[in-house]
Amino acid sequence: MVATGALIGLLGTKLRYLGKIKPTTIDNTIFKLHYRWTTNMLLVASIVVTCTQFFGDPITCVKSERFVNPAIINNYCWIEGTFTIPQALTKVPGTEVALPGIEKTPTDATDLLVHKYYQWVWWVLFLQALAFYCTRIIWKNWENGIVAKLITNLNRALIDEAEKKQNSHFLVNFLRDRKGHLNHYALKFLFCEIFNLFHVIIEIVITDTFLGGYFLDYGYLVMAYSGDIEDINPMTKVFPKMTKCTFRVYGSSGDIQIYDNFCLLPLNIINEKIYLFLWIWFIFLTFASCLSVIHRLVSFIYPPFRQKLLQYLGRRASAQTHVTLIESLSYGDWFLLYLIGQNIEQSHLGEVLELFALQLDEEAYEAAEAPKAKKLSESSI
Repeated sequence: MVATGALIGLLGTKLRYLGKIKPTTIDNTIFKLHYRWTTNMLLVASIVVTCTQFFGDPITCVKSERFVNPAIINNYCWIEGTFTIPQALTKVPGTEVALPGIEKTPTDATDLLVHKYYQWVWWVLFLQALAFYCTRIIWKNWENGIVAKLITNLNRALIDEAEKKQNSHFLVNFLRDRKGHLNHYALKFLFCEIFNLFHVIIEIVITDTFLGGYFLDYGYLVMAYSGDIEDINPMTKVFPKMTKCTFRVYGSSGDIQIYDNFCLLPLNIINEKIYLFLWIWFIFLTFASCLSVIHRLVSFIYPPFRQKLLQYLGRRASAQTHVTLIESLSYGDWFLLYLIGQNIEQSHLGEVLELFALQLDEEAYEAAEAPKAKKLSESSI
């Protein structure tokens, strides 16, 4: 009974696979890292910061002036920004200073670390998420659904034999008729890949500017931080949890009175971890995008590499078929064929490649025989 149940379960899984329709893919894994993974990560981060910022207390200031409404001080320090004192970051908390970066503000201080970014974090993350999705919109508009139109039902594992033959001939005839005229299609995708690479670098620069120039080496410094008292904790320096805010009011005699307020920023507990992850992810994405562009350029200038990729994709076709296709097709023709091959079921792809290679051989034979026939007819005249 157990064996029968397992057999029925396996059969059910197999039948579901045969009826399954593969989603159409018009790009590659690295491309998806930009518009899918990065966009979703940034949106989630923006939502987390938004929930914490607007449904909690993003800032709480301990006021020294009892005649001023606490909400006024909180709003003022939130809008105008807070600061920490650089030389206090290296002093021992609890003995030399109350907290890292917090001590009496010098009257001639000019090098204060001002923090004004935190009220804009959620908005910047949201805009970055939209920016990472732009390339997807551009490529999808340029691609215009060509791959989806050509594969028809060949992305199904189970298909009627007559329908498969009809769809295969339609696909092959399209590729043959437009042979040599598809380079612009491939170059547009190459442009999008290069754009992705430059875009992630631009986003790193934008984030570094937004955080006051502390993002470029932020992740490296955090991972290198040993925890020694003599060292400055980069998280505390860039995302302090306790800061100071100077609030000025008119006294009873009309003179200006200056009050130092301590401000707690619980939001920075989340911000410091979000930007550490983003630093790691952006660095990884930059290297991955570089490799993707190099991969694309190698496949563009080196036909044997294209042949290896096609052989791996269409394993059921003969080696001679792959040779014929690489020798006959331009890079643009191969690129579209490769995209189509990623969407067609393996059980159908081998037949499509064989049919395409056969038509290309016949076309080459007819082109070679035409001058001979013409020369023979002229000689008979």
